[in-house]
Amino acid sequence: MKIDKNKNDAELFAEILSGSKITDNILYFGKFGLELIDGVKDKINYNEDDGDLLLYKREFTAKLSSGVIQISLQLYENDHSHYRLFAFTRIKNYHGMTFSINLTTKNISDNIIILSQKIKFSERFDNNKQLVQDKRDRKQKQIEMSELLRKLSYNVTGNNDLIFGTFDTKNKCFVGTTPDKFLNDFIVIALLKGHFQGNKGFKLDFLDKFNKNDLV
Repeated sequence: MKIDKNKNDAELFAEILSGSKITDNILYFGKFGLELIDGVKDKINYNEDDGDLLLYKREFTAKLSSGVIQISLQLYENDHSHYRLFAFTRIKNYHGMTFSINLTTKNISDNIIILSQKIKFSERFDNNKQLVQDKRDRKQKQIEMSELLRKLSYNVTGNNDLIFGTFDTKNKCFVGTTPDKFLNDFIVIALLKGHFQGNKGFKLDFLDKFNKNDLV
């Protein structure tokens, strides 16, 4: 019987991440803390097979000025047989995926997975006249978000690749980060991405009210 190493690695990753926690239920964007509540009211399920390896254990709710936002982290196999960790948000009638990383295409060895993802935006418009402007807007969002992440001490390369750390499947541990820090950082990135996308129904008002330098 053939062993699916990618699935085993993903299951191990899910097991460790399921045991992580947001310290004191405060999500930190640099110095700014956003209070989280465990769990969500509405099920946010984008996998028809209901195959979330996290078993919906990494879900949270937070209150923003634009309303109550629900956040769901889910890990499952996509249509290309890759295991991805997704972040979905729901606020009012808006819901969708804001951020994800692939756990099966970033291996630098049989046992080491790079936890990274390029910061980019890919909104599409039906009106072809908007395509040029859309490209400029997406590039500007990429620049602004990457600059903010660097100010917040995240590792963002010159090519706008965000690197959280690595996951060592042999020794069953995170390297360059911890399960708790990775959980905090992944949700932070997901919310920041949704804020910059502008089509997810929410804005992080503390980014607008305060000088972004105050977050550092």
